[in-house]
Amino acid sequence: MFMRAATSSVLLLSLALQLGCADDQPNAAPASEAAEEAIVPVRVTPVVADEAPDALRFAGVAMAAQRANLTFQVGGVLNRGELLVGQPVEQGAVLASVYNPELQPALASAQARLNELRSQSEQATREAERADTLYQRGVISAQQREQLESGAASLQAALQNAQAGLRQRQQLTAEAELRAPFAGHIEALPVESGEFVAPGQTVVRLASGDALEMTIQVPAEWAEGLTKDQRIAVWPRSASEPLWAQISELGQGSSLASSLYPVTLRLPENGIRSGDTLEAELPRTASAGLRVPLSAVVRQANGQAVFRVRDGRAEHLPVQVSAMRGEWAMLVTDDLQAGDQVVYAGLSRLLDGDRVEIRQ
Repeated sequence: MFMRAATSSVLLLSLALQLGCADDQPNAAPASEAAEEAIVPVRVTPVVADEAPDALRFAGVAMAAQRANLTFQVGGVLNRGELLVGQPVEQGAVLASVYNPELQPALASAQARLNELRSQSEQATREAERADTLYQRGVISAQQREQLESGAASLQAALQNAQAGLRQRQQLTAEAELRAPFAGHIEALPVESGEFVAPGQTVVRLASGDALEMTIQVPAEWAEGLTKDQRIAVWPRSASEPLWAQISELGQGSSLASSLYPVTLRLPENGIRSGDTLEAELPRTASAGLRVPLSAVVRQANGQAVFRVRDGRAEHLPVQVSAMRGEWAMLVTDDLQAGDQVVYAGLSRLLDGDRVEIRQ
């Protein structure tokens, strides 16, 4: 009896413990899930308000708006006579010439070939006309007539080819003289008389003093909003008052490895000489914004974004990068303010809503 009672007591105790564990199980699950929530270590940096000035000056050099690098189409030994730097010249004036021993003989040969073919063509044409008369009388066959007419047509085609060759030689001979395409002054003479020059090599730089211009290189955020014919203040060296120029050309991009845009200014006629160093003062047209390090911007399939840290959690915020300035990205967004903390390190494992641990 005693053994049966003990066994029953043990079974009742075991059943009570199992029921107690079953009652406690639902309350233990949330605690386990909370313990397993990941905490992502990150580094943060504050969002900075753009402090760019309202105006900025860009340096450039005044130069003639109409200028040309003059070259020969044929090579030879240069002869530029008494031409001097700064010398004024009229349009069409001969500036230099080259001596090429092949030009005149080739021209004479082309002329002689043309004369020979012209004589042969005229003779063949007369023979073809006589052959037509003889054929009508039955003296020669149709085949003989066709042969004579074909020979006359071939010589006519050769004559036209020779005329084109002569014109080409005449043009090349004329290219041995270099003429001024417009009135101006000699800006530079890179080659001395007596030197051999190759076709396409610059031998004279010609400039017109009627109008001056200046080209400056401008970052994207300063080029934005500029328009053609807009008035721009330019400052000559040591000047107390600015002069006013106008934008004549406005670059929309660059094929070079540069983020600068060319802007050409048409300078006023008085008070500036070619070669003067000037500063153009451009107003800031883009509105002031916010900037963050480039490493804080995440590139995604649907655009760009940053992660802001608030109350220990990461917030995914879409942004638009309007420009890049060095290692900074200029942002367009209504969700950020200066002083907000954004993540710049630890982004690879970060998702929206994750708990974060800020490390120094």
